[in-house]
Amino acid sequence: MSYKPITKGAPTHVHKEMKISPGAQALMNNEREAADLAIRNDLYVLFRNSNPRSCPNPDFCTRVGSASRCFCGCPYSAHQIKGQGRSSKCTNCSNCRQFQFIFSRPEEVGDDYLPRRRGFNVNTWRAKCRCGHSHEVHCGTKMQSSCSLCGCSNFDSNFLCLICDKHWEEHETVFETGEERVAMRFPVGGDFIPLSEVPGLQKEIFGGSGSGGGSPEALLESGAISAQEYHEMIKGMDSLVVGASASSASNNAVGMRVQLSALRKNPKQVKGRRAEKSVRLSHVTSGGTKKGKVVNRWGKTETE
Repeated sequence: MSYKPITKGAPTHVHKEMKISPGAQALMNNEREAADLAIRNDLYVLFRNSNPRSCPNPDFCTRVGSASRCFCGCPYSAHQIKGQGRSSKCTNCSNCRQFQFIFSRPEEVGDDYLPRRRGFNVNTWRAKCRCGHSHEVHCGTKMQSSCSLCGCSNFDSNFLCLICDKHWEEHETVFETGEERVAMRFPVGGDFIPLSEVPGLQKEIFGGSGSGGGSPEALLESGAISAQEYHEMIKGMDSLVVGASASSASNNAVGMRVQLSALRKNPKQVKGRRAEKSVRLSHVTSGGTKKGKVVNRWGKTETE
């Protein structure tokens, strides 16, 4: 089987003055962190189309990392992974018995225009069912997906995957070891890191910390350095991690080291300016400011 890896939002060529948006940066942060986690644990967690033959990338649509969101609303890091993923119960809530990846940013479902709206809150945005309610209120007991706020009996996504253009329920979350992936001729190690198929672009985005021969990840994977030496090498990189929290930096989180000069600022997101009307009319789960009853699938709420 042959395939061509696909990286979300990655251009096919490198431009000297290339700039990336904060949203694209966040997506790449998540992808890189997920790749590093998979390499360290030799457990590759992926969000994959249930029918790979119909997908441009039969390997996966998204890498799953510590910050990836589960259908229950909790991050992957809150799940207790046992038996190479055969058991992945959430430690924060009683309803979730198994980790199921779901998108946590509007850019992942093609709604990249939303974060550009003034006042939009990407942290409260949630992927939704056609009934207009978020996945969190669809996570019932015994992994049922009926809505607790309306008569909707099942979670029917009102969005499509950016990679394969299929609904969320047409995907599955899979756990694979490096050995299993090698047997299926899927990439592991340094080849699993984002943009490994386009070294020029990878160097442009990551600087000197991509999957090249001198990167800590590649050296660890090749056996050139020990795990202790690897952690010593990445200690000095903590200050370069973009979008990582102080707690993750203190735990030697690798993250994606994006060159600050490559970031494109969003002029609309200026502190102190009033949110756009469309944002003020939207529910908090749609990145807006209103609470109350949702009246349509796009998150509009009842007018006061």
